[in-house]
Amino acid sequence: MKARLLFALALAALPASPARALATKGCRIGDICVMQSPLFGCKQQSDIKQWIDTYVDKDRETAEKYIDDQVAAGECARFQTGDKLRLVRYLGLLRLEVSRPGESQIFIVLLK
Repeated sequence: MKARLLFALALAALPASPARALATKGCRIGDICVMQSPLFGCKQQSDIKQWIDTYVDKDRETAEKYIDDQVAAGECARFQTGDKLRLVRYLGLLRLEVSRPGESQIFIVLLK
């Protein structure tokens, strides 16, 4: 429980602005932005929660393996530095909905 609280506090300390954490300066909801760092996104929030739980309860390697499995299943995607994404909606708590330009699939990303 203490580890979860520390992890939540660490997440809260990250920049709240999607522009600073995710994309080029001045990027706003609705814009297509260039990624500043690699991230992953999932179609379902439950996959994000599972990643956090695994990261806290086990280790980062196991959490990343979980996401790799979800990427292979088509439930999540990995985005690399330089990728372009449309910022669809800010969900709060350092979460955004994003989509690739020209695609309709929406992914939830955790700004970590």
